[in-house]
Amino acid sequence: MSGRRTGAVLALLAAGLASGCIGWPEATGGGLAERRPATDPVFTAREARLVALEREGGRRFAAVELAEASRLYVLARRSSEAGQNRRAHDELTAFDALMDLAETRAAAMRDGAGS
Repeated sequence: MSGRRTGAVLALLAAGLASGCIGWPEATGGGLAERRPATDPVFTAREARLVALEREGGRRFAAVELAEASRLYVLARRSSEAGQNRRAHDELTAFDALMDLAETRAAAMRDGAGS
């Protein structure tokens, strides 16, 4: 009887592990949307803004804001791909406000006002 139990446990374990193997999310699934290149001008402009801030010393002068803005960008991309447009809009609004702060802070620190 223990052989049957062992076999049943192994079968359940294998089924559980196999269910964790999933493919790429569907077009409306959100998921790893941020891994694909942005084609929407709304997102390409914001991505360019992130890259510009990083290039201008954002990681040094506004690291917390840059990290949070990056997180909001990813969330907005996922929400948009999942068809949650209102949520994506709210996340982009928060992103813009945070980037305004980060760019102002980075510029002030770069120019020596923060020292």
